[in-house]
Amino acid sequence: MSGITEREYLESRIAAVEATIARDIVAVRELQAAHAAAHEREHQAVQLAISKAEDSLTVRLESMNRFREQLDRERGSYVTRMQLDDRLLAVSKEIEEALKGINVLNAQMARLYGWGAATSVGLTITMFLINRLWH
Repeated sequence: MSGITEREYLESRIAAVEATIARDIVAVRELQAAHAAAHEREHQAVQLAISKAEDSLTVRLESMNRFREQLDRERGSYVTRMQLDDRLLAVSKEIEEALKGINVLNAQMARLYGWGAATSVGLTITMFLINRLWH
């Protein structure tokens, strides 16, 4: 070796290795800090996504609950098929009775037209005869 002792050589090598280790330790710590910061940002993003999903789910569930409540309120005003059939039967009977009354009135009106026509003919003949006999 050229002018340096073995000890000096080993000490310089140890110092170089220690410097490399120190630089590596600093680099590892910087990587750990960057990883921790990135992990924290990822954790915050996940928490934000969870919060938004919870809010969305809450809104959706509230909407579903309002819809269910509306259906429950409306269900109280529904009629059963049997009630509807009974009401339709009653209305059909009322319509039949009204039609019978209308038919009776039509028949009476036809008779009145007949009597009116007969009376008119009779009065016309009477007036004609009176007019002939009088002159």
